[in-house]
Amino acid sequence: MKNKDTNFIEQLNLKDKQALRVFYEKYYAYMTSFAMNYCTSRDEAEDIVQNVFISVWEKELCFESIGKFITFLYTSIRNSAINQSKHKKVEEKYEKYIQNTETLSQEELIEEEVYLQLFRVIDTLPKRCREILELHMQDKKNEEIAEMLSLSVLTVKTQKAKAMQILRKELGSLYYVLIFWEII
Repeated sequence: MKNKDTNFIEQLNLKDKQALRVFYEKYYAYMTSFAMNYCTSRDEAEDIVQNVFISVWEKELCFESIGKFITFLYTSIRNSAINQSKHKKVEEKYEKYIQNTETLSQEELIEEEVYLQLFRVIDTLPKRCREILELHMQDKKNEEIAEMLSLSVLTVKTQKAKAMQILRKELGSLYYVLIFWEII
């Protein structure tokens, strides 16, 4: 005899509308509260949760168990919120750049352009490399990053090296400016 969670997952995998209703009613409030840990407003958190719910419904996802389903939800919400936050910061930085262009010195203009190029490349990094590089740029040590992301220190070092290699390739001589400025 199947238990209730197994039946729910099977129905959700089959895109059953009743399972979607149960999914929404059972998880929406929890997921929104979780998203609030990463967002500045409730509206932002709700948008993120709704987008994750839509992706569960529209994409060809298949979950093996309720545990894997819940892990997927939390991970998707966290990643979406982090990505949205990063994107918002880049937009804010760019808007500030545009507003201040007239009053910026030549040196400040160069610095802003270097940062803009850096963030563009960071956004193209594979997810794990990007997460590790961002934490590294926040002056986190390899051991701290490993603990925060539940990874081995060796994995952190490997992913950080991969990120640096991509940055070096994509940024060319700007890479060395970033090192000189101690940004990366």
